[in-house]
Amino acid sequence: MAKTKKKPPVHEAVEGIDKFDGHAIEKDESATVVHAFKLGRDAGLISVSEYKGKKSLDIRRWYLGEDERWHPTSKGIRVPEESSSALLFLEALHQKQTAILALLNS
Repeated sequence: MAKTKKKPPVHEAVEGIDKFDGHAIEKDESATVVHAFKLGRDAGLISVSEYKGKKSLDIRRWYLGEDERWHPTSKGIRVPEESSSALLFLEALHQKQTAILALLNS
């Protein structure tokens, strides 16, 4: 019988991303970017950040500035940690990822 490899907890497995597509990410010091993906000329970044002692999940479109760094746009969503919908939101994203990516890239 083959042994299954035990997955580490997410908080231990996630290391922050400081660069994407060869360019630095201009982010708040409290933010940890956990995933980045291309959206045409722009990028989509998923991060966890803290503001006034409260953590939140942020999914946002970023653009590459003249300074060759990624900067956030106002296009995105922030889900507060204390909201029970934050986990449901992540679960829905995971389940529908193929359809979501197809829509984003169309």
